[in-house]
Amino acid sequence: MPAFSTDTAGTAVSKEPDRIFAKPLAQVPDFAFNEDVVRVFPDMIKRSVPGYPTIVENLGVLAAQFAQPNSVLYDLGSSLGAVTQALRRHVRTDGCRVIAVDNSAAMVERCREYLNGQDSMFQELLPVEVIEGDILALEFKPASVVALNFTLQFIAPEQRTALLSRIRQSLLPGGALILSEKLRFNDAEEHALLTDLHVAFKRANGYSELEIAQKRSAIENVMKPDSLEEHRERLLAALARRLAGTPLADWANTLQVQLDKKMEKGHGDLERWQSALDALPKIQPSEIDLLNGLKLDTDCNDETRAQMRTALMGLSPWRKGPFDLFGVHVDTEWRSDWKWSRVSPHLDLKGKRILDVGCGNGYYMWRMLGAGADSVIGVDPNWLFFCQFQAVQRYLSEPNAWHLPFPFEDLPPNLEGFDTVFSMGVFYHRRSPIEHLLALKDCLVKGGELVLETLVVEGDKHQVLVPEDRYAQMRNVWFLPSVPALELWLRRAGFTDVKCVDVSTTTVEEQRGTEWMKYQSLSDFLDPEDHSKTIEGLPAPMRAVIVARK
Repeated sequence: MPAFSTDTAGTAVSKEPDRIFAKPLAQVPDFAFNEDVVRVFPDMIKRSVPGYPTIVENLGVLAAQFAQPNSVLYDLGSSLGAVTQALRRHVRTDGCRVIAVDNSAAMVERCREYLNGQDSMFQELLPVEVIEGDILALEFKPASVVALNFTLQFIAPEQRTALLSRIRQSLLPGGALILSEKLRFNDAEEHALLTDLHVAFKRANGYSELEIAQKRSAIENVMKPDSLEEHRERLLAALARRLAGTPLADWANTLQVQLDKKMEKGHGDLERWQSALDALPKIQPSEIDLLNGLKLDTDCNDETRAQMRTALMGLSPWRKGPFDLFGVHVDTEWRSDWKWSRVSPHLDLKGKRILDVGCGNGYYMWRMLGAGADSVIGVDPNWLFFCQFQAVQRYLSEPNAWHLPFPFEDLPPNLEGFDTVFSMGVFYHRRSPIEHLLALKDCLVKGGELVLETLVVEGDKHQVLVPEDRYAQMRNVWFLPSVPALELWLRRAGFTDVKCVDVSTTTVEEQRGTEWMKYQSLSDFLDPEDHSKTIEGLPAPMRAVIVARK
């Protein structure tokens, strides 16, 4: 039987006092969560960590605010299960379950005994699974809450960022990591003061000077606390870390708050799309090709491919592509690879920091990375496109591509931090084309390159088509300039080295309906008797690609 009982709150109470370091030791071994420690652990924590019961209870209260239906709550480094029990008591969200993980066999055994005892004392507790294992090797399930309660400090510092990155990838939108840690202070006097106060706390709880000194010696090579600044830096989104030291750093540090606000508003179909993402099989690619197309592959069976296909189909309609994902060919409405083959020969993206305005589901972003880009940020307010991007991103570790579900107008003015800015298929939707060009220019560093792809018409620099109502059944088409007119507008906006590198007529082979996009497409918007005209009698879609310098 375990050498502890529980109090009325369900917290473990030790029956055996901590005397592990009470006698002089010839050689103090490194601290380990072995059977000796497990036996006295509740007393050790109570007498060593100020406010520990309050921390644990508040962790449960916080978790209740972020828990989502039918999701997992993780307690990583669960020890005897105090946090696990707080999660089980406070979270009342339907379908949640707790997974507690610890690498100490002795801790896991006692934790199971403790939790079994709780099940007989308390009603309506969340189901729990206790796993003996290394959290660094854990295959995470989609989670709404991950608790690291005085755990990260026992992970090797060089492994902490990778662990937090994997946790971030496992979190559902709106999910939370709850981290509690001992801190190291950068200011020597402040650190000394806090250390003295902590030692005084231990003395007041009955530890002798010998016990305090020997435990400090035992634990100093095992537990390596970080400063608050180090925690903040590590917990910044990968994007913020990537942009640190660039003109975009201040903006990057505001993005999480901005994204959280967007997530609060959400979308009526977001839960359905999230379910499709959750249904994607958990496999890792052994083959990644972003240069010649977008292909991820690995050895997998028919059942896995069928699961992949069903999940991806749940994110339909797919507009831009195609994608080849583990044997599933997503035949999108657009043959975006054709457009890329017309655009990419005129660009050098190696090492470039890129903004893709109106990025859709991110197809071109992946192709930009394949062409050697250092990093790509895409903005597009469409939530379905955001989810489609996430479907690909979850199979790519550290891909250096980020999709922000924001309209371009939400970006702050005068960013001046991107080497290249793409605006493809956006310009004709803008009511004020010159203002759009100026905003694009403000995103570029001096000498940066704009890649603009848009609908055009034939004619001289004075020729501009303004549809009276719809164009190819689209209501939000405002200006279709000729190529010379568009080049003039770019020069008036302050661009130099303006060049048209491609003009092509959009065909019904390049844009068409498929099983992945079953709605109307280009063939429905053209005059059935004359494909040189739209159904409204206007010139059929023709697209130009212009490159220009700031």
